[in-house]
Amino acid sequence: AAGLRLGAAAGCPEPPEASGPGMPGGYGPPAVPEADDEVYGIMDAAHAFEALERHIGAAAVDGDGMPELCYYSVQVVAGMNYRLTISAGGGLYEVTVFKPLPHTGNEPEVTKIREAS
Repeated sequence: AAGLRLGAAAGCPEPPEASGPGMPGGYGPPAVPEADDEVYGIMDAAHAFEALERHIGAAAVDGDGMPELCYYSVQVVAGMNYRLTISAGGGLYEVTVFKPLPHTGNEPEVTKIREAS
């Protein structure tokens, strides 16, 4: 994905440990993306970087503050929710992207951005 660095870099914390099997219908355990991970294509289609840039302000991601996808979790719904943890501008953000089922013909979209705790 253009403009994004791979996770596990200096600005990224370690993903939280899974504390068991998880709740049915909840998010799965966090995964650190590989270079060819499909999540990058989903982020590009949803314009996740641009949405985060608008949320925190372009000045906050200039210079060495290039965004990094640290890790992500997936939730199966009527489509897929991707909860992305992104390091940008000295902060850590959680960006949720919804990828609808293929038959809808709709593109993935950012549904929520918040500061990660």
